Amino acid sequence: IEGEEDRLLALHSNLEKHQVDFIQSYWRERQRINAIRFLQQQRIEVAQLYNKRSTAMAKKATLREIVEKDLDLFQSFFPVVLSTPETASLLFSQFGNQEIFDLVLFDEASQLKVEEGIPAFIKGKQKVIAGDEHQMPPSAYFGEKKTHDNKRNTNDLQEAPPSWLDFAMSLPVDHRYLDF
Repeated sequence: IEGEEDRLLALHSNLEKHQVDFIQSYWRERQRINAIRFLQQQRIEVAQLYNKRSTAMAKKATLREIVEKDLDLFQSFFPVVLSTPETASLLFSQFGNQEIFDLVLFDEASQLKVEEGIPAFIKGKQKVIAGDEHQMPPSAYFGEKKTHDNKRNTNDLQEAPPSWLDFAMSLPVDHRYLDF
């Protein structure tokens, strides 16, 4: 039993190194294959697509243009995208209701209005909504409240709109709670 812990730690460390090596080689190969395919189809180098500065010969491509040009290429170089739901909705709008992401995660979901996240939410094969029900709800401070005769009244605060967390809690799906 003595020394067994050290042997297991060494084995774990070695396994971790092999796992990292495998993941890196997987992504390098995926990038290489997609870059070759892209060059054959588009007749331009990946470096030209991802140019960082405009030149007299070519203007700098926007992120949206890069994504539109070849989503597979983009995802092979950027397998993780961190974004606000609004930005993701705009950036990937051309893909409609396609599930182009393996996972969509909404953190701080108690502060996100449902309508702001729908376009990003439907693009995930798996969805995770995380938040604290004791946090403040999405703000409606700058919104307008209409009276019963449809006149604007900007002096009254609107009732807070439902959040993604409220919406998720109302669904018949598995809920998990963190216990500290």
